[in-house]
Amino acid sequence: MTAATCENITDPSPDLTVVARVLPEGAIKLPPVPVSAQGVDCVDSENPDDSSDCSPATQGEWDALVADYTAGDSAWFTEDGPRGTFLTSQIDGRYAQTFLFTGDAVTLAPTKTGTDAVIGPPPA
Repeated sequence: MTAATCENITDPSPDLTVVARVLPEGAIKLPPVPVSAQGVDCVDSENPDDSSDCSPATQGEWDALVADYTAGDSAWFTEDGPRGTFLTSQIDGRYAQTFLFTGDAVTLAPTKTGTDAVIGPPPA
């Protein structure tokens, strides 16, 4: 598999620039969850605080992520979609941060529709 970069995991948009997140010197990247730690962390020119990530993942890693996020009184839930399975939550009736498992990778976007722009890791 070719290494993922912000340029090859996102769908190009004429009005949006997607770049790798650059942390201040000495900062340690703390991934939102271990399953996305292997991937690239990208931000867009409109919302530099929102990141999109893409990382290779196995079914077992996905199952562990779902179990962790949906445990107890969690507001997180899964939904099937055309590209795979979503793990998402809603705030005030709107989809918030969302993971998408495509069978061999997990993408993370600030919203459920935001996963449309993350096209996944490039083919080998």
